[in-house]
Amino acid sequence: MFRDMRLVLDTDVVVAAMRSPQGASAAIVRAARTRQTTLLTSVSLALEYEAVCYRAEHQLASVLTRRK
Repeated sequence: MFRDMRLVLDTDVVVAAMRSPQGASAAIVRAARTRQTTLLTSVSLALEYEAVCYRAEHQLASVLTRRK
C-alpha cells in the first residue's frame, strides 16, 4: 500500500498513531517501521514529535510507555 513512498508526517498523524494503534495513522507508522515506506524529517520536526508525544494527555490516552 505505501511501498516506495517517501512521507513527511504531521505531528497530528504521529499523535493519532500513538493514541489509536489500530487506526489509519498507525498503519502509516507501521509501514515506516517495516521499511515499506521512508519517513523524511528534520531535527526540528523530530524535536516537535518528541515534545508533543511526551505531553501528559497523550501519554495517558495511549497504550505506549516511555523506553529507558
